[in-house]
Amino acid sequence: MQIDADSPNLDVLRACAVLVVLAFHTVGFFNRGLASNLGLEQLGRLAVLFFFVHTCLVLMLSLERQTAKFGLHNLHWIFMTRRVFRVYPLSIAVVLAVFLLGLPVAGPPWAMHPLHLTAQGLLANVLLLQNVTMSGSVVIPLWSLPYEIQMYLVLPAIFLLVRRFPSWRWVMALWAVSAGIAFCLSRLLVHSHRAYFEFAPIVEYVPCFLPGVVAYRLAATSRPRLPAFAWPLTLLGLALLSVLTHGRDHGWVICLLTGLAIPRFEPIKSAFWKSACHFIAKYSYGLYLSHIVSLWLSFTRLAFLPMPLRWAVFVTTVVGVPLTLYHSLEAPLIRFGNALVANFSQTGL
Repeated sequence: MQIDADSPNLDVLRACAVLVVLAFHTVGFFNRGLASNLGLEQLGRLAVLFFFVHTCLVLMLSLERQTAKFGLHNLHWIFMTRRVFRVYPLSIAVVLAVFLLGLPVAGPPWAMHPLHLTAQGLLANVLLLQNVTMSGSVVIPLWSLPYEIQMYLVLPAIFLLVRRFPSWRWVMALWAVSAGIAFCLSRLLVHSHRAYFEFAPIVEYVPCFLPGVVAYRLAATSRPRLPAFAWPLTLLGLALLSVLTHGRDHGWVICLLTGLAIPRFEPIKSAFWKSACHFIAKYSYGLYLSHIVSLWLSFTRLAFLPMPLRWAVFVTTVVGVPLTLYHSLEAPLIRFGNALVANFSQTGL
């Protein structure tokens, strides 16, 4: 049974991921030691890797719908145009706002500081090329976006490959090859000085994206047999496994297990949880990029306020800013990108 991009189970995955990142950064802002002792530092990174699995699966489904609507003609151009209008407007807005206002929100939440960018560094942040130019990110969650953009460049080719060799075993073989290459590369770089994990080569994260392709192929040939309530419990189990192993597998195996698990569960039917997770997932991109600014504003810039008021500001901004960004910037430009693609396809220009 084919999984749908609007599957409530995928909303659960994305909602859990962004909430874990928020929890890690919030607890870490006040007490890094506590965040580390609770395993939140490891879980925060794992949550980003869950984003990679989720994104890859959703985009494979998007490519399938795109092919059904437009055919294979201009596959890459149409796909990348839609991706550009989905990702860049909000990231550019955040980069320019932080840079022009001089907000000291670079670095981890327990050591936030202003980032004095060169013209090259600013351009790298705008274009999401920090891992290529070795430039710091003006706000720490921005580190993961270059890897997503770089993976987008090859996803259409992977989609065509999967169409040619549809068995999920071929995808598993592709994952195994990518994990082997990533492992060898990580061993070569283990003694090199890398100040931040966000500068790792894209090859190290490919085994975290490809499980989304594994889930895509499995969903087309298998039926969900496990009860819906076991899905969040499975995510919890994977999270505990990651903490207990201290991420020794770089998240590759955990991501693979996630991809293998996604198609196995019945969709969640609870109206409350479906609505709640869909709401969080819908605004998760804005929440992911803006919550560090909310932390700084609420607890550093407004430190003169009583703590209850600071928490009120934090809750208000951490909810209100993503909603505002989505409806004023994200959604309109997503629609514009879709209209541009549709017009191009109709006119053939």
